[in-house]
Amino acid sequence: MTEKRNENKKRPPKHVEPKISELEKWLADFRSAHGHNKLMLEIKKIVGEHDHKKTAPKKEASAPKEEQELKISDIEKIFHLFRQEHGHEKLKESLDSATQGSKKKPEQEAPKHVVYKTDPQTVRNDRTRKILKKIGKALLGSPKFIREKLKYKRYRYPVIATCVFLGIYLLFNLPLIYARISWKKPADTQKLIVKTQEVYQKKMADSATLAPGEVIPAESRIIIPKISANVPIVYAGTKDEKTIQNLLHSGVVHYQGTAMPGEVGNSFITGHSSNYWWDTGKYNQVFVMLDKLGPGDQAVVYNNGKKFVYTVRDKVVVAPEDVSVLSPTATPTLSLMTCTPPGTSWKRLVVRLDQTDPVYYAPETITKEDVVETPKAKKQKSFLDNIFSFFMPN
Repeated sequence: MTEKRNENKKRPPKHVEPKISELEKWLADFRSAHGHNKLMLEIKKIVGEHDHKKTAPKKEASAPKEEQELKISDIEKIFHLFRQEHGHEKLKESLDSATQGSKKKPEQEAPKHVVYKTDPQTVRNDRTRKILKKIGKALLGSPKFIREKLKYKRYRYPVIATCVFLGIYLLFNLPLIYARISWKKPADTQKLIVKTQEVYQKKMADSATLAPGEVIPAESRIIIPKISANVPIVYAGTKDEKTIQNLLHSGVVHYQGTAMPGEVGNSFITGHSSNYWWDTGKYNQVFVMLDKLGPGDQAVVYNNGKKFVYTVRDKVVVAPEDVSVLSPTATPTLSLMTCTPPGTSWKRLVVRLDQTDPVYYAPETITKEDVVETPKAKKQKSFLDNIFSFFMPN
Protein backbone atom coordinates (compact mmCIF):
# COMPACT_ATOMS: atom_id res chain seq x y z
CA MET A 1 0.00 0.00 0.00
CA THR A 2 2.78 2.39 0.87
CA GLU A 3 4.58 1.65 -2.38
CA LYS A 4 1.45 2.47 -4.39
CA ARG A 5 1.05 5.73 -2.52
CA ASN A 6 4.67 6.70 -3.22
CA GLU A 7 4.19 5.92 -6.91
CA ASN A 8 1.09 8.09 -7.02
CA LYS A 9 2.98 10.95 -5.42
CA LYS A 10 5.85 10.70 -7.95
CA ARG A 11 3.49 10.84 -10.91
CA PRO A 12 3.32 14.22 -12.67
CA PRO A 13 0.07 16.14 -12.30
CA LYS A 14 -2.64 15.40 -14.76
CA HIS A 15 -2.57 17.54 -17.90
CA VAL A 16 -5.45 20.08 -17.97
CA GLU A 17 -6.19 21.75 -21.26
CA PRO A 18 -6.96 25.49 -21.11
CA LYS A 19 -10.47 26.39 -22.07
CA ILE A 20 -11.16 28.04 -25.41
CA SER A 21 -12.96 30.93 -23.67
CA GLU A 22 -9.84 31.60 -21.59
CA LEU A 23 -7.65 31.64 -24.69
CA GLU A 24 -10.04 33.98 -26.53
CA LYS A 25 -10.22 36.31 -23.53
CA TRP A 26 -6.43 36.40 -23.22
CA LEU A 27 -6.01 37.19 -26.93
CA ALA A 28 -8.70 39.92 -26.88
CA ASP A 29 -7.22 41.60 -23.79
CA PHE A 30 -3.70 41.50 -25.13
CA ARG A 31 -4.72 42.80 -28.58
CA SER A 32 -6.75 45.71 -27.12
CA ALA A 33 -3.88 46.71 -24.83
CA HIS A 34 -0.88 46.27 -27.14
CA GLY A 35 -2.17 45.72 -30.69
CA HIS A 36 -2.06 42.84 -33.14
CA ASN A 37 1.66 43.23 -34.00
CA LYS A 38 2.69 42.96 -30.37
CA LEU A 39 0.54 39.81 -30.04
CA MET A 40 2.30 38.18 -32.97
CA LEU A 41 5.73 39.06 -31.49
CA GLU A 42 4.78 37.46 -28.14
CA ILE A 43 3.57 34.31 -29.89
CA LYS A 44 6.92 34.16 -31.77
CA LYS A 45 8.78 34.40 -28.46
CA ILE A 46 6.69 31.57 -26.95
CA VAL A 47 6.76 29.12 -29.86
CA GLY A 48 10.03 30.02 -31.60
CA GLU A 49 10.61 31.52 -34.99
CA HIS A 50 10.91 28.22 -36.86
CA ASP A 51 7.80 26.68 -35.36
CA HIS A 52 5.74 29.81 -36.01
CA LYS A 53 6.68 29.78 -39.65
CA LYS A 54 5.48 26.22 -40.02
CA THR A 55 2.28 26.51 -38.12
CA ALA A 56 1.22 30.15 -38.47
CA PRO A 57 -1.75 30.58 -40.82
CA LYS A 58 -1.29 32.19 -44.13
CA LYS A 59 -2.31 35.82 -44.21
CA GLU A 60 -4.77 36.98 -46.75
CA ALA A 61 -3.28 39.52 -49.10
CA SER A 62 -6.40 41.56 -49.34
CA ALA A 63 -6.90 42.09 -45.57
CA PRO A 64 -4.81 44.66 -43.66
CA LYS A 65 -2.01 43.35 -41.48
CA GLU A 66 -3.49 44.50 -38.18
CA GLU A 67 -7.02 43.16 -38.90
CA GLN A 68 -6.04 39.46 -39.57
CA GLU A 69 -7.57 37.18 -36.90
CA LEU A 70 -6.15 33.85 -35.65
CA LYS A 71 -8.35 30.79 -35.83
CA ILE A 72 -8.99 28.63 -32.80
CA SER A 73 -7.43 25.64 -34.55
CA ASP A 74 -4.25 27.62 -35.20
CA ILE A 75 -4.10 28.69 -31.53
CA GLU A 76 -4.53 25.09 -30.39
CA LYS A 77 -1.71 23.94 -32.68
CA ILE A 78 0.57 26.69 -31.31
CA PHE A 79 -0.10 25.76 -27.68
CA HIS A 80 0.24 22.03 -28.48
CA LEU A 81 3.68 22.53 -30.03
CA PHE A 82 4.78 24.77 -27.15
CA ARG A 83 3.61 22.23 -24.56
CA GLN A 84 5.50 19.42 -26.32
CA GLU A 85 8.73 21.43 -26.37
CA HIS A 86 8.66 23.31 -23.00
CA GLY A 87 6.03 21.60 -20.85
CA HIS A 88 2.67 22.59 -19.39
CA GLU A 89 4.06 24.65 -16.50
CA LYS A 90 6.09 26.89 -18.83
CA LEU A 91 2.99 27.50 -20.96
CA LYS A 92 0.95 28.45 -17.92
CA GLU A 93 3.65 30.86 -16.67
CA SER A 94 3.86 32.51 -20.11
CA LEU A 95 0.08 32.92 -20.27
CA ASP A 96 -0.08 34.40 -16.76
CA SER A 97 2.76 36.89 -17.39
CA ALA A 98 1.25 38.01 -20.71
CA THR A 99 -2.21 38.41 -19.15
CA GLN A 100 -0.86 40.44 -16.26
CA GLY A 101 1.08 42.66 -18.66
CA SER A 102 -2.07 43.34 -20.69
CA LYS A 103 -3.98 44.46 -17.59
CA LYS A 104 -1.40 47.07 -16.62
CA LYS A 105 -2.54 50.58 -17.37
CA PRO A 106 -0.14 53.33 -18.37
CA GLU A 107 0.85 55.41 -15.38
CA GLN A 108 -0.45 58.90 -15.44
CA GLU A 109 2.08 61.62 -15.11
CA ALA A 110 1.89 63.20 -11.68
CA PRO A 111 0.85 66.82 -11.82
CA LYS A 112 3.65 69.19 -11.21
CA HIS A 113 3.44 71.21 -8.06
CA VAL A 114 3.56 74.88 -8.97
CA VAL A 115 4.58 77.32 -6.29
CA TYR A 116 3.38 80.88 -6.61
CA LYS A 117 4.87 83.73 -4.68
CA THR A 118 2.17 85.58 -2.80
CA ASP A 119 2.00 88.66 -0.70
CA PRO A 120 2.14 88.03 3.11
CA GLN A 121 -1.15 89.90 3.53
CA THR A 122 -2.79 87.64 0.94
CA VAL A 123 -1.48 84.56 2.76
CA ARG A 124 -2.97 85.82 6.06
CA ASN A 125 -6.32 86.52 4.39
CA ASP A 126 -6.37 83.03 2.84
CA ARG A 127 -5.58 81.49 6.23
CA THR A 128 -8.43 83.49 7.81
CA ARG A 129 -10.88 82.34 5.13
CA LYS A 130 -9.87 78.71 5.67
CA ILE A 131 -10.38 79.01 9.44
CA LEU A 132 -13.82 80.60 8.97
CA LYS A 133 -14.72 77.91 6.46
CA LYS A 134 -13.80 75.20 8.96
CA ILE A 135 -15.80 76.93 11.72
CA GLY A 136 -18.84 77.28 9.44
CA LYS A 137 -18.56 73.66 8.38
CA ALA A 138 -18.34 72.56 12.00
CA LEU A 139 -21.39 74.63 12.98
CA LEU A 140 -23.60 74.29 9.92
CA GLY A 141 -22.14 71.37 8.03
CA SER A 142 -23.63 68.72 10.30
CA PRO A 143 -27.24 69.70 11.20
CA LYS A 144 -28.15 66.05 11.64
CA PHE A 145 -25.53 65.69 14.37
CA ILE A 146 -26.81 68.86 16.08
CA ARG A 147 -30.43 67.70 15.90
CA GLU A 148 -29.50 64.39 17.45
CA LYS A 149 -27.65 66.13 20.28
CA LEU A 150 -30.52 68.54 20.95
CA LYS A 151 -32.83 65.62 21.63
CA TYR A 152 -31.12 65.24 24.97
CA LYS A 153 -31.95 67.64 27.79
CA ARG A 154 -28.35 68.00 28.91
CA TYR A 155 -27.54 69.58 25.54
CA ARG A 156 -30.85 71.28 24.68
CA TYR A 157 -31.28 73.37 27.83
CA PRO A 158 -27.73 74.87 27.86
CA VAL A 159 -28.11 75.83 24.18
CA ILE A 160 -31.49 77.49 24.82
CA ALA A 161 -30.06 79.35 27.83
CA THR A 162 -27.07 80.55 25.83
CA CYS A 163 -29.26 81.81 22.97
CA VAL A 164 -31.55 83.65 25.40
CA PHE A 165 -28.54 85.27 27.12
CA LEU A 166 -27.05 86.41 23.81
CA GLY A 167 -30.39 87.79 22.66
CA ILE A 168 -30.83 89.82 25.87
CA TYR A 169 -27.19 91.02 25.64
CA LEU A 170 -27.64 92.21 22.08
CA LEU A 171 -30.99 93.85 22.84
CA PHE A 172 -29.67 95.90 25.75
CA ASN A 173 -26.36 96.80 24.09
CA LEU A 174 -27.49 97.85 20.63
CA PRO A 175 -26.30 101.49 21.11
CA LEU A 176 -22.94 100.23 22.35
CA ILE A 177 -22.56 97.87 19.41
CA TYR A 178 -23.54 100.58 16.93
CA ALA A 179 -21.07 103.03 18.48
CA ARG A 180 -18.19 100.55 18.30
CA ILE A 181 -19.01 99.53 14.74
CA SER A 182 -19.43 103.08 13.42
CA TRP A 183 -16.32 104.47 15.19
CA LYS A 184 -13.38 105.21 12.93
CA LYS A 185 -9.92 105.50 14.32
CA PRO A 186 -8.19 108.81 13.51
CA ALA A 187 -5.44 108.45 10.96
CA ASP A 188 -1.99 107.99 12.45
CA THR A 189 0.32 110.84 11.53
CA GLN A 190 4.04 111.49 11.73
CA LYS A 191 5.67 114.88 12.24
CA LEU A 192 8.25 116.06 9.74
CA ILE A 193 10.39 119.20 9.96
CA VAL A 194 10.50 121.06 6.64
CA LYS A 195 13.15 123.76 6.25
CA THR A 196 12.58 126.67 3.87
CA GLN A 197 14.75 129.69 3.07
CA GLU A 198 13.33 133.14 2.39
CA VAL A 199 15.04 136.39 1.40
CA TYR A 200 13.96 139.20 3.70
CA GLN A 201 14.44 142.81 2.66
CA LYS A 202 13.82 145.48 5.27
CA LYS A 203 11.78 148.39 3.98
CA MET A 204 13.85 151.49 3.15
CA ALA A 205 13.02 155.13 2.37
CA ASP A 206 13.01 156.19 -1.28
CA SER A 207 14.76 159.51 -0.68
CA ALA A 208 16.94 161.26 1.88
CA THR A 209 15.48 163.69 4.38
CA LEU A 210 15.09 167.20 3.01
CA ALA A 211 16.29 170.20 4.99
CA PRO A 212 13.80 172.99 5.80
CA GLY A 213 13.10 174.97 2.66
CA GLU A 214 15.16 172.60 0.48
CA VAL A 215 13.83 172.06 -3.03
CA ILE A 216 14.87 169.20 -5.28
CA PRO A 217 15.99 170.54 -8.68
CA ALA A 218 14.33 169.31 -11.83
CA GLU A 219 17.65 168.19 -13.40
CA SER A 220 20.18 165.72 -11.99
CA ARG A 221 22.91 167.54 -10.01
CA ILE A 222 25.77 166.78 -7.61
CA ILE A 223 26.69 169.11 -4.74
CA ILE A 224 29.96 168.74 -2.75
CA PRO A 225 29.94 171.44 -0.05
CA LYS A 226 33.63 171.04 0.99
CA ILE A 227 35.02 171.92 -2.47
CA SER A 228 32.09 174.21 -3.44
CA ALA A 229 31.06 172.06 -6.35
CA ASN A 230 27.51 172.30 -7.69
CA VAL A 231 27.30 170.89 -11.22
CA PRO A 232 24.76 169.09 -13.40
CA ILE A 233 25.12 165.35 -14.13
CA VAL A 234 25.07 164.34 -17.80
CA TYR A 235 24.19 160.69 -18.54
CA ALA A 236 26.28 159.40 -21.43
CA GLY A 237 24.59 157.03 -23.84
CA THR A 238 27.93 155.69 -25.11
CA LYS A 239 31.40 154.66 -23.95
CA ASP A 240 33.17 156.52 -26.76
CA GLU A 241 35.97 158.61 -25.22
CA LYS A 242 35.66 161.49 -27.71
CA THR A 243 31.91 161.80 -27.04
CA ILE A 244 32.50 161.78 -23.27
CA GLN A 245 35.10 164.58 -23.61
CA ASN A 246 32.55 166.70 -25.46
CA LEU A 247 29.88 166.03 -22.80
CA LEU A 248 32.26 167.24 -20.04
CA HIS A 249 31.67 170.81 -21.31
CA SER A 250 28.11 170.52 -19.93
CA GLY A 251 28.97 169.18 -16.44
CA VAL A 252 30.18 165.89 -14.96
CA VAL A 253 29.48 162.67 -16.91
CA HIS A 254 27.85 159.46 -15.61
CA TYR A 255 29.43 156.37 -17.22
CA GLN A 256 27.09 154.16 -19.25
CA GLY A 257 26.49 150.68 -17.76
CA THR A 258 27.08 151.66 -14.13
CA ALA A 259 24.38 151.93 -11.44
CA MET A 260 22.07 154.95 -11.30
CA PRO A 261 22.24 157.11 -8.16
CA GLY A 262 20.27 155.48 -5.33
CA GLU A 263 20.50 151.98 -6.84
CA VAL A 264 22.54 149.03 -5.54
CA GLY A 265 25.87 149.06 -7.35
CA ASN A 266 28.69 151.42 -8.34
CA SER A 267 27.46 154.77 -9.70
CA PHE A 268 30.54 156.13 -11.58
CA ILE A 269 30.90 159.88 -12.33
CA THR A 270 33.92 161.66 -13.90
CA GLY A 271 34.83 165.38 -14.26
CA HIS A 272 37.73 167.68 -15.32
CA SER A 273 40.39 168.81 -12.86
CA SER A 274 41.91 171.15 -15.50
CA ASN A 275 41.87 171.88 -19.23
CA TYR A 276 43.57 174.07 -21.84
CA TRP A 277 43.20 177.81 -21.11
CA TRP A 278 41.82 178.47 -24.54
CA ASP A 279 39.06 175.88 -24.07
CA THR A 280 35.88 177.83 -23.33
CA GLY A 281 34.19 175.03 -21.29
CA LYS A 282 32.29 176.16 -18.19
CA TYR A 283 33.25 173.12 -16.03
CA ASN A 284 36.95 172.69 -16.91
CA GLN A 285 38.09 172.78 -13.24
CA VAL A 286 35.07 171.37 -11.38
CA PHE A 287 37.06 168.55 -9.66
CA VAL A 288 40.34 170.45 -9.24
CA MET A 289 40.06 170.20 -5.43
CA LEU A 290 38.72 166.61 -5.33
CA ASP A 291 41.88 165.35 -3.62
CA LYS A 292 40.98 167.44 -0.56
CA LEU A 293 38.05 165.17 0.30
CA GLY A 294 38.60 162.75 3.18
CA PRO A 295 36.64 160.13 5.16
CA GLY A 296 33.43 161.60 6.58
CA ASP A 297 32.98 164.29 3.91
CA GLN A 298 29.65 164.19 2.09
CA ALA A 299 28.23 164.64 -1.40
CA VAL A 300 24.57 165.13 -2.30
CA VAL A 301 23.09 163.80 -5.54
CA TYR A 302 19.68 164.77 -6.92
CA ASN A 303 18.22 162.42 -9.50
CA ASN A 304 14.73 161.78 -10.81
CA GLY A 305 13.11 163.92 -8.10
CA LYS A 306 14.92 162.21 -5.22
CA LYS A 307 17.79 163.09 -2.91
CA PHE A 308 20.70 160.79 -1.97
CA VAL A 309 23.50 161.56 0.50
CA TYR A 310 26.90 159.82 0.17
CA THR A 311 29.80 159.81 2.67
CA VAL A 312 33.49 159.43 1.69
CA ARG A 313 34.97 156.05 2.53
CA ASP A 314 38.43 156.21 0.89
CA LYS A 315 40.32 157.37 -2.23
CA VAL A 316 42.81 155.68 -4.56
CA VAL A 317 45.15 156.67 -7.41
CA VAL A 318 45.21 154.27 -10.40
CA ALA A 319 46.58 154.12 -13.93
CA PRO A 320 44.36 155.37 -16.80
CA GLU A 321 43.96 151.83 -18.16
CA ASP A 322 42.90 150.34 -14.78
CA VAL A 323 39.18 149.57 -15.14
CA SER A 324 38.80 147.77 -11.79
CA VAL A 325 37.39 150.98 -10.31
CA LEU A 326 34.31 150.43 -12.53
CA SER A 327 33.48 147.06 -10.93
CA PRO A 328 29.95 146.75 -9.49
CA THR A 329 29.38 146.65 -5.71
CA ALA A 330 26.85 144.89 -3.44
CA THR A 331 25.71 148.16 -1.83
CA PRO A 332 24.78 151.63 -3.21
CA THR A 333 28.11 153.47 -3.74
CA LEU A 334 29.35 156.55 -5.62
CA SER A 335 32.75 156.84 -7.36
CA LEU A 336 34.10 160.28 -8.41
CA MET A 337 37.07 160.28 -10.82
CA THR A 338 39.38 163.02 -12.18
CA CYS A 339 42.95 163.41 -13.55
CA THR A 340 45.86 163.79 -11.15
CA PRO A 341 48.17 165.62 -10.60
CA PRO A 342 45.99 168.57 -11.71
CA GLY A 343 47.03 169.93 -15.09
CA THR A 344 48.19 166.45 -16.34
CA SER A 345 46.55 163.20 -17.46
CA TRP A 346 49.23 160.94 -15.97
CA LYS A 347 47.11 159.17 -13.26
CA ARG A 348 43.52 158.99 -12.14
CA LEU A 349 42.21 159.91 -8.69
CA VAL A 350 39.08 158.01 -7.56
CA VAL A 351 37.16 158.99 -4.43
CA ARG A 352 34.72 156.29 -3.23
CA LEU A 353 31.63 157.12 -1.18
CA ASP A 354 28.88 155.02 0.50
CA GLN A 355 25.17 155.90 0.56
CA THR A 356 24.22 156.95 4.09
CA ASP A 357 20.80 158.56 3.52
CA PRO A 358 18.46 156.87 2.95
CA VAL A 359 19.97 154.02 4.99
CA TYR A 360 20.47 150.87 2.97
CA TYR A 361 19.61 147.47 4.50
CA ALA A 362 21.10 144.42 2.84
CA PRO A 363 18.70 141.53 2.21
CA GLU A 364 18.89 138.67 4.70
CA THR A 365 18.32 134.96 4.11
CA ILE A 366 16.07 133.54 6.81
CA THR A 367 15.70 129.79 7.35
CA LYS A 368 12.29 128.73 8.61
CA GLU A 369 11.41 125.36 10.13
CA ASP A 370 7.82 124.20 9.79
CA VAL A 371 6.42 121.08 11.44
CA VAL A 372 4.20 119.19 9.00
CA GLU A 373 2.05 116.20 9.94
CA THR A 374 1.73 113.55 7.28
CA PRO A 375 -0.39 110.37 7.50
CA LYS A 376 1.43 107.13 8.13
CA ALA A 377 1.02 104.09 5.92
CA LYS A 378 -2.16 102.32 7.01
CA LYS A 379 -1.81 98.63 7.86
CA GLN A 380 -4.68 96.48 6.64
CA LYS A 381 -6.40 94.31 9.25
CA SER A 382 -7.91 90.91 8.65
CA PHE A 383 -11.51 90.01 9.46
CA LEU A 384 -10.49 88.21 12.67
CA ASP A 385 -8.48 91.24 13.80
CA ASN A 386 -11.58 93.43 13.40
CA ILE A 387 -13.67 90.99 15.43
CA PHE A 388 -11.10 90.82 18.25
CA SER A 389 -10.74 94.62 18.30
CA PHE A 390 -14.55 94.91 18.64
CA PHE A 391 -14.69 92.82 21.81
CA MET A 392 -11.24 93.35 23.31
CA PRO A 393 -10.33 96.80 24.68
CA ASN A 394 -7.29 98.41 23.04
